[in-house]
Amino acid sequence: MTDPSMRDPARPRRLPAFLSAALTGAYAGIALQCLLAWSSEPDGLDWSDAGAMVPIVAIYGLIALPFVALGLFVFGIPAARLFGRWRDRPWMGLVAAVCGALAGKLAYHAIDRLLFFGAYKLWTIERVDLGLCYGVPAGLAWWWFNRRD
Repeated sequence: MTDPSMRDPARPRRLPAFLSAALTGAYAGIALQCLLAWSSEPDGLDWSDAGAMVPIVAIYGLIALPFVALGLFVFGIPAARLFGRWRDRPWMGLVAAVCGALAGKLAYHAIDRLLFFGAYKLWTIERVDLGLCYGVPAGLAWWWFNRRD
């Protein structure tokens, strides 16, 4: 009988799927938010502002991490249980993106009502929609990292 605490040296260590998806969702979300916001500038992207993107993504990604993890905990774990038997199917990527978009909209709506002024409109899609910016990458990452485990 093998000891479950012993690790196979041929298999590399990986972060758990939940932590990997939360990190990917937080950092991809803030990068997407910055790119969409800067692409809507009337004069285009100012390259002096592009250098500020690295610390902004690093700091705001860290701030977004607990909120993305909370969204994954509330929406991602039940969705993984619901769709678990089909997780290896190629069309599940589209389902994960749609579920992530819906979960991101709902999670950001709740966060906006609790912490901010409640100006986020749940049923409209804006150019820089924070629920979609964070939800879609987190949903896709959750699906992708669950497939490999």
